[in-house]
Amino acid sequence: MERSIFEKWITAFNEEMQGMGKTAWLLLDNSSTHSIPAGCTGKIWEVLTSLRGFEMSNTKVVFLPPNTTSHIQPLDGGIIQSFKCGYRRFHIRWVIAEIDSGRAANAEKARPDLRLAIEWIRSAWNDVTPITIKNCWNKVKILPVEQVVPQDSNDMMKELASMLVEFSTSSESLQIDDLLNPADEQWVQAPVESDDEDAALVEAIKARAEQDAEDDDDSEPVVPMTLKEAREMFVKGKIFLQENQTNASLQKYLAPVEGLVRALEAMTFSARS
Repeated sequence: MERSIFEKWITAFNEEMQGMGKTAWLLLDNSSTHSIPAGCTGKIWEVLTSLRGFEMSNTKVVFLPPNTTSHIQPLDGGIIQSFKCGYRRFHIRWVIAEIDSGRAANAEKARPDLRLAIEWIRSAWNDVTPITIKNCWNKVKILPVEQVVPQDSNDMMKELASMLVEFSTSSESLQIDDLLNPADEQWVQAPVESDDEDAALVEAIKARAEQDAEDDDDSEPVVPMTLKEAREMFVKGKIFLQENQTNASLQKYLAPVEGLVRALEAMTFSARS
């Protein structure tokens, strides 16, 4: 995160809240990248103790005290873990499918492209339920009154654990916590507090991005799919769903896929005229 990026984001977020006629409270860690946007003034919120922040037309921002992020921030109370669990589940499913199909010899050779990773991110976030978010707010105990909500299902964690049993080698068993919280993602110090550290962080991120780009040089470029290829692929998918209509988990996808095939056929006809 850089200051300029944060200021653009918070300004756009405030405008969105303004358009919806809502007021939002945001809790942020005390990183120096979370700067006060131009035109706004700092504010001291008196909530049990004095907390720094600032106020916009439809957004009130509170900076958490130093070194408290992992203890009182709802995202660290389980929201991030739920998101990462969903993402890792998509990833491991895909890796197993790549190995089973023979497209990859092992997990090291199975490397998803950026487009696929973005799809997993979007789907994983959409799978984080309102119940999970409410329970995480209760867990960190920063609300004046605890919200009574039902317990969220842990089916995702169970499925991930089951896949890890299949995916892990007999010589080295992989645990869920190792997958969701690898050592290189653990906080070992307080959030960034100075401009010098900001600059060092930005340079480290750029260096990592350049290294990743070099590692990806040997990957095959993504070739855009043609209309004909897309139509043929979804026709096969439609046939598969029609032949497996007795599978309750697949039934809901048949009608949408049949509709998509008809739309692609119409596009093909229009392209000929």
